[in-house]
Amino acid sequence: MTAISIETAGVVQRLREGMASGVLSFPLTSFRDDGRLDLDAYRAYLADRLDSAPGAVFPACGTGEFFSLDEDEYRAVVRTTVEIADGRLPVVAGIG
Repeated sequence: MTAISIETAGVVQRLREGMASGVLSFPLTSFRDDGRLDLDAYRAYLADRLDSAPGAVFPACGTGEFFSLDEDEYRAVVRTTVEIADGRLPVVAGIG
């Protein structure tokens, strides 16, 4: 068995509890008509979704937009999600 840090164990436990307490949220990423990322619309959409108290949120993951975003856009979506979540629930950012 691999040893993990106390901090990592805490994150794992929080994610486990969140996933057991509510549905998982895979919010749609908002884009403008010209295809550019629309973070203002995303903030509003995400805030509305988080009012439903999901167990965890997975930004830019699961609805296909991961492959449509460049690295800076992806970072912006994840950063915005962390800001809006404000520690209320786990935010899981995928890599790939």
